[in-house]
Amino acid sequence: MRHCIATQTKEKRNSNLRYKLNQIPLDFMTSDIQRSALLTLIENIERCRETQDNIDKIYNELCEIIFSEMNDKIPKFEDNSSKKRYKHRKPYWNDNLMSLWNKMSIKEKEFTHCKGNRNTRASLRNSYIQARDIFDKTLRRTERTYRKMKAVDIEAMTTKKPNDFWEKIRNLGPRNHKSIPIEIVDESGNIETDEQLVLDKWRIDFENLYTGSNSDEFDYEHYRTVMSHKYLLETNMEDPLFIQNEYLNRNITLDEIHDIVMHSKSKSASGFDEIPYIVLKFPIVIETILKLFQLILDTSLIPSIWRKSVICPILKDPSSDARMPMNYRGVSLLSCISKLYSAFMNKRITFYLENEDILADEQNGFRKDRSCEDHIYTLNSIVRNNKSLFVAFIDLRKCFDFIDRDMMLYKLLKNNIDGKLYNSIKSIYQNSESCVRLNGKLTSWFDCVGIDLADKNLSVLLYADDIALIAKSELDLQCMLDKLHRWCKQWRVLINTDKSKCIHFRNGKSKQTEYNFSVGRNSLEIVNQYKYLGVTFSYNGSFFIKCGNTC
Repeated sequence: MRHCIATQTKEKRNSNLRYKLNQIPLDFMTSDIQRSALLTLIENIERCRETQDNIDKIYNELCEIIFSEMNDKIPKFEDNSSKKRYKHRKPYWNDNLMSLWNKMSIKEKEFTHCKGNRNTRASLRNSYIQARDIFDKTLRRTERTYRKMKAVDIEAMTTKKPNDFWEKIRNLGPRNHKSIPIEIVDESGNIETDEQLVLDKWRIDFENLYTGSNSDEFDYEHYRTVMSHKYLLETNMEDPLFIQNEYLNRNITLDEIHDIVMHSKSKSASGFDEIPYIVLKFPIVIETILKLFQLILDTSLIPSIWRKSVICPILKDPSSDARMPMNYRGVSLLSCISKLYSAFMNKRITFYLENEDILADEQNGFRKDRSCEDHIYTLNSIVRNNKSLFVAFIDLRKCFDFIDRDMMLYKLLKNNIDGKLYNSIKSIYQNSESCVRLNGKLTSWFDCVGIDLADKNLSVLLYADDIALIAKSELDLQCMLDKLHRWCKQWRVLINTDKSKCIHFRNGKSKQTEYNFSVGRNSLEIVNQYKYLGVTFSYNGSFFIKCGNTC
């Protein structure tokens, strides 16, 4: 059924249509027909029986109502795939320049086609040169004026409208659209260009990436203990007398959903259902989403299509081999409505964790009013105030991809995140599927078991999965590394010892330590500099920032 719902939604419309979403009319979703359809859908939601088929049917109806209105009200881009492509005019080109260009062209044609005497040709040549000079001077003056006004606009945007500023920056200069080469290099070093084999290679590599990891170093006894306790906690929630977390599991309010929808990024890419954020920002649609979310929270059943994500590969390093799938960072495109529901849950959980002081104070990742600059400043201050300092920068191997979901769910239960909200989180990550999109073509679907990470707890500098262990002596740092290693074994997290490094911060006259820092059986390299959160720190306490690298 999960595949069927998604296929039906895609087949009912032309997926090649591209809408001009910046031209949505004011009367969008306000017609009597659409309002009646959404009100009827709201009634169906309130009477809905708690089955997966009914949830999928209701969501499918919502998508079709929205697409019907999009097709009727929103202008569409023309399909230019079969048309001849012309070079775009310069952005400062205007009617005056066009008139001068036409005059110059006429003068040039009269001169080059003249068959008269020498005097006539000389006169026509002078007329052409004069027209050309006037055009060239006007063109240069217009270009200077345009660039001056553009610079003033951009300077004003840096403080008044930062989003518009970066949009302008992205549009500067020539556009560079590079397609992913439909070829791979096999294990023998041979180049394979068969399209199906290439798609299969991309699917297999990303499937392995999103599959949970196993290691001989993992503490399986601890894992079995945790799973047993998790089962007891989940069973306890089924008791009719169980008292769930009242704040997290209260009914959803219209203000909650309205705030989340209106703060969503209108220009974000849509997911597999192709519903963009901007068409959801209308009162009757928000009211419908509220009813849908309340149904999902009460039943812990989510639309099947929410479990589908389309992975768009982005090359990590332009200098790397573009034919190797693992040289790409996968960006998953999820349903916008599903992301709104996740944002609702995240907002409640975040407020609860902050209010109950559950998160470690050293963790700055994904927390309001905190940034990586805080840790950069802290580390720099500690380094400058100590003559000798030992720091280990830890890289967790594919942490966001490999985190064990059962262990993550157990962490939620241990922190009193339970009841309907817990079941919703658990439902979202059950049977999730992904595919990879290459130049408009999709690989076959595959199961994935990875999930984003936000965890605690070490008295160090933490920013999501970036860890810096700080100590005043070699032994203290080694003790911290041993403690981190034990924690990772218990919670099934892998440390990438090849990318993890140590720095002995010291003044120029002191010798570098000869201590052999290790994680388990693997030694960590001692380096003279390391890039931490976009800032490169050197052993002598100096640092430099490359523009655009900081968080």
